[in-house]
Amino acid sequence: MTSITVTAFRQNIYQTIAQVNNNNTPITITSTKGKGAILVGEDD
Repeated sequence: MTSITVTAFRQNIYQTIAQVNNNNTPITITSTKGKGAILVGEDD
């Protein structure tokens, strides 16, 4: 599973969402200030 920082996600939000939906691969969004999150595509 790919992981990116919150900052990188904010800078590339539209491309990241498209990547998740096109590849059907979740992405972990990491944070230094607590728990992160996992972004999954709409079809998942």
